[in-house]
Amino acid sequence: LAWRSIISASSISAAIALIPLPVLDFGPLIINQSVMVLGIARVYNYKINLERARELVVTFGMGFLGRMLFQELSKLGGLPGWILSAAIAASTTVVMGYAAAEWFEKGQKLSKESLNQLTRKVTSQLVESLKSLGKRKPSRDKLQQAVADSLKEITIDENRKPDA
Repeated sequence: LAWRSIISASSISAAIALIPLPVLDFGPLIINQSVMVLGIARVYNYKINLERARELVVTFGMGFLGRMLFQELSKLGGLPGWILSAAIAASTTVVMGYAAAEWFEKGQKLSKESLNQLTRKVTSQLVESLKSLGKRKPSRDKLQQAVADSLKEITIDENRKPDA
């Protein structure tokens, strides 16, 4: 259930990242990711109180905030900006969801290094997958489906083979 939630939220994040102007998608991305984390908490019957919410914000906050700012700036150039922007938004959501699932299930927080390494791995896999869509932006539905299909093939942890 957690992995399905992660795939769904990640494909939505990629579609949100199609907004061409930097910063306009920041709020919707944060809301989408927050709803995903709360959903994963429910899957593991993990109660979120104010203290735990602060801990989550501190754990995910700064590293992902930096990545989100890079994602916003990627819209301005380079390889088609939408590819990089969508891949970063989706991969950040994947890693945030995976880290939350590990935390809620096992009580283990992933290190900052592990989070960064996973984000780079998932981002590069998504960039390669999204390149096949071409240089023009696809429709939101087509992008969401491409991201969902790509994520079904990604294995973050050998012990967790996604079956979604």
